Amino acid sequence: MYPLQRSGCGGVAPGTVYGGSPKSKNVALTFDDGPGPYTQQVLDILAAHHVHATFFEIGEQVPAYPSVVRSVITSGNELGNHTVHHSEGAGLGDLRETNSLIEAASGFRPCMFRPPDGVITGTSLAAAAALRMVTVLWNVDTEDYSLPGADAIFQRATAVQPGSIVLMHDGGGDRSQTVAALPRIIDNLKSRGYDLVTMTRLLGGHFQISEDRGRHSRPALPPPAPFPLEREGP
Repeated sequence: MYPLQRSGCGGVAPGTVYGGSPKSKNVALTFDDGPGPYTQQVLDILAAHHVHATFFEIGEQVPAYPSVVRSVITSGNELGNHTVHHSEGAGLGDLRETNSLIEAASGFRPCMFRPPDGVITGTSLAAAAALRMVTVLWNVDTEDYSLPGADAIFQRATAVQPGSIVLMHDGGGDRSQTVAALPRIIDNLKSRGYDLVTMTRLLGGHFQISEDRGRHSRPALPPPAPFPLEREGP
């Protein structure tokens, strides 16, 4: 396995977002509270369907799953910051520590932050802005954390519009229902003409990694063309 060069994302500015541009038929599937026992299953499903997603990681769990966290990036997905201990109102030190834990495992420095439970505080917003990170919420909630059944998760996850951000979970408990629903969700959205993309791509930015093969290092993710985005915040 080749080491990853330090990498990150660009083309996005600090602020709070609930969705992407309605002018492009992109949707972002997002997974919270990993890494965990179900994360690799989610990655395998995404790879089998040739789509990508964003994983908002809890920092304290990253050292237990370093190869899985690395696989998120090497398979073309994106890593985001979900605080060290899933703490509401996390400050600058917490977000920095989480970024460092993620970067140590994957070589990737996140530019996306999701506040636990979607609770926005002045402290967490200021910390994210100081680190030039986007605070990411959502506009489609599957409520999979309540274990409503795979059919209910499917129905909620497919109630999207162009630019939707879909909230799901790969950690924090039994996620077998989410895993069971995911192939159907992807098939449904693709059949309706949606592209399933990472958060950075949804927002018109780019990120890039490369495996360090000396002079043969190759970029894995070329930057896409940007498009306009409505956002809140500075």
